[in-house]
Amino acid sequence: MTKERVHPLDKCLIDMLKEFQPNLSLSAEEFLFSLLAQNRRGDTRIALDPLTEAGKEILAGNYPAIITTDTQNPEKPFVIGDNCLYIQKYFLAKKEILERIPLLFPKTESSPFPNLNAEKTTLCKDYHLADKQAEAVIRGVHQNLIITGGPGTGKTTVVFHILRKLLEITPNIKIHLAAPSGKAASRMQESLVQSLQKWNVPTAQIIQKLQGQTIHRLLGYQPQTNTFTYNEKNQLPMDSVFIIDEASMIDINTFASLLKAIPVEARLFLLGDENQLPSVDAGAVLGDLLGHISKHRVHLDQSFRSSKEIGELARQVNLGSIEITGTELWLIEHPQWDTLIDTWIQENFGNDVTTRLQNLSEKLGAMEGRFITQESPLYPLCTEAWKVVTKARILCAERVGSQGSITLNERLREKLGDILMMITKNLYPYALYNGDTGIALKSADKMMALFQRPNGFEIFSLGIFAEDDWETAFAITIHKSQGSEFENVWVVLPTKAEHPLLTRQILYTGITRAKSGCKIIASRENIKLAAQQKEKRNTGLAD
Repeated sequence: MTKERVHPLDKCLIDMLKEFQPNLSLSAEEFLFSLLAQNRRGDTRIALDPLTEAGKEILAGNYPAIITTDTQNPEKPFVIGDNCLYIQKYFLAKKEILERIPLLFPKTESSPFPNLNAEKTTLCKDYHLADKQAEAVIRGVHQNLIITGGPGTGKTTVVFHILRKLLEITPNIKIHLAAPSGKAASRMQESLVQSLQKWNVPTAQIIQKLQGQTIHRLLGYQPQTNTFTYNEKNQLPMDSVFIIDEASMIDINTFASLLKAIPVEARLFLLGDENQLPSVDAGAVLGDLLGHISKHRVHLDQSFRSSKEIGELARQVNLGSIEITGTELWLIEHPQWDTLIDTWIQENFGNDVTTRLQNLSEKLGAMEGRFITQESPLYPLCTEAWKVVTKARILCAERVGSQGSITLNERLREKLGDILMMITKNLYPYALYNGDTGIALKSADKMMALFQRPNGFEIFSLGIFAEDDWETAFAITIHKSQGSEFENVWVVLPTKAEHPLLTRQILYTGITRAKSGCKIIASRENIKLAAQQKEKRNTGLAD
């Protein structure tokens, strides 16, 4: 590994380790740099080849100050296990997960659902559920589950009906809704509240139980000590149901902390799509675990959201072979962005978007700090404006560069102003979270921000936010788009064939954000490469 490829933080770490292990050879040092570099790409371990110089030295135990073979009490920075070298904290996380999974998802010898088909028929008829949804509800009343499926397959609908039945059995049971991001948790809460209203369930008491939060908030994260209040010694309440959404986005360390804090007597439901992008940090926990707990998994395969064309395109991507077909799916191979920006504005906003938003701005000017309920005469106007500015996104694989979200937002801002904004931090006092979208409005000389809530809209003065609390969001990264849905998307892939973000998960995640229209901006060769290149992370969890 050349010095140019070494990350500065990795260099500092290795220099510090050499103070404890002065005899570290150049080959072993380079091997550790390789492990740290792979960790930045999501791996937690690297295979030890005994035929290489570094492999011989490490396996021979030449570096006891920093590398241990004691897997029961691994107190060194690196651990040898499974013929691999692990970073210690990830080895411990893997060990803890594999110990907790059989306790929370115990194996059963026979099916405990003798009347499954009859009960499914009743649920499908009474609540218009698909067959797999009904199966998940029936099983979920009796066992912990991992509920997987693509966007729009009804994972949250299944959770609603499971909760409805569990509350009939145990009315005082505690409900904990959590997700890796505040945005995802808030969206799950909103979806469940809408289901309550749809099926005329008495809502007052139940809504109080449905409060979404991040996993870190659920566990009581203490930033001063980098620890959690709730852990294996101080677990969360056992008379609880834990609903964890967007499980594919949970990194291996957070997942281990979560499982340790959940009592085995509690109920646990993990929701996610294993085909989406894995976590930003190390690990790909959801996909890795499915082989361990197949009897506790229900996969939903019928989409109620996306068009058939988009569903078929997503299916082709996951098979590793893709064809651009259908009237709503287009390929743009050689983008001329000056023209494309105008086309995107015209297709999705039309000529009157500024006028329509100005009309809303004038009527909301005197309502700063107010909540607009569904009974307000302004509610329909807010709803209409919300549809206009949230119907489309440009989804970029990259944040920087000529086709990155920053550059494209600068181009769009010149023509439309900010209008569409995205919160970039968790702003707990305002119940706004990283990834939440709002509308920036100008009334006279005052700038305001409008955000949608589960039961209405809330207006803030834009001045209460710091400059780095938000950014323009006509274009966002595909990573940021996870869990969102839009009528129309443009998916912008990297131009270089060797780019690390040219992967199946990037392409699939971008495509499946769309409900009706999708355009892919890339060469045909790069689209095929992306579909064929599935990112795989080496963690040991799937062994």
